[in-house]
Amino acid sequence: MILSTDVAAPVAPATPEPPARKSPVSRSQTPTPTRIVTPLNSLIRPQPWINWLVVAFGLVLWAGVLRLGWTVDHSDSGLKEVIGLRAGRLTRLFAATCLLGVTQLSLVTLWYRTHSRKDFQGQYRVWIWSSLTWGLLFGSAITGWHISWSSSLAAQLPHRLQPLAEMAWLPVAAILAGTACRLLSREMACSTATRWLLNSATLVGTLTVLLEVATGFFPHSVVRLLCNATGALWPLLMASALLHHARYVIHVSNEATPWAVRASRLSPVVRQVWAEVLLLGPSRATLARSLSPQKLWQMTLRGARSCRALSRTAWSLIARRLSSRRKETQEAGATSRRKAAPSLPVVASSNESPGKSAQKSATKALKSA
Repeated sequence: MILSTDVAAPVAPATPEPPARKSPVSRSQTPTPTRIVTPLNSLIRPQPWINWLVVAFGLVLWAGVLRLGWTVDHSDSGLKEVIGLRAGRLTRLFAATCLLGVTQLSLVTLWYRTHSRKDFQGQYRVWIWSSLTWGLLFGSAITGWHISWSSSLAAQLPHRLQPLAEMAWLPVAAILAGTACRLLSREMACSTATRWLLNSATLVGTLTVLLEVATGFFPHSVVRLLCNATGALWPLLMASALLHHARYVIHVSNEATPWAVRASRLSPVVRQVWAEVLLLGPSRATLARSLSPQKLWQMTLRGARSCRALSRTAWSLIARRLSSRRKETQEAGATSRRKAAPSLPVVASSNESPGKSAQKSATKALKSA
């Protein structure tokens, strides 16, 4: 019995040992990846100096485009309308290429940000707006549909308003791009280089808009040259900013950037009253229900109907004003023709009944006339 127990003793604990040894190995073999590994890691390198080399190459290429256009404009070549700086076709092609890169980088950043595990507030939706905005600007830069739309709008307005209507695309583009830059400035606040490049792109874009508006203050040729130069520079700076941010999102962290909360300047009493007012107001669920896609669509339809009614009212007022002016001109012409024609004798009428002799004299005077 002693021998049998001694022999069986080492055999019994041998069966539970393999799973006990495998359990820590199996736990260590299930990694917790901090970022997604894709072929984009080989395109957007983690070294910042490589991105700065790409930015420098883009600036050199931009300067080369300006130099080529300037040389062609001051030569006797027949390519002035194709690659000349005043024509602006080559600079528009350069800007469209940069906007295409901006759109692609926004989509890449959106794909990485959607895989964030701590973005509970849904800040990744900023990149949806960014992708749509830059894609729309890229399409307008390639096709030029915004110019044709403004021209068709100007053709339906009076002659005095046509110069303003031809620039109707400018405030729309400025609002879209400004909103995108404002949202991206809060989302891309993690890197100093990204902030500097984004602020530079915003500044150059604002200068481009001001040059488009201030065409009457400076010579037209100088304004065209500056507009074409700055209009090709700000998409390059925006692409550089998004390239640096894509490197940060891919190789450093794809989590949302915490938004800094401003210190309130209100007194504690006012803040307490405002908090109570907010508590008495609608809840978040009510606000979310009111901002649902169906409600937004209904609000859009109501706004479109009201705008259509206002436009009809304005058009009817304009038509009435024009018809009244037309009647005034017709009456003025009729009165002038009456004054030019020989005048006929006018018989004065009185309330009192004249005598028979007066009636006979009046009839004789009329017959003689």
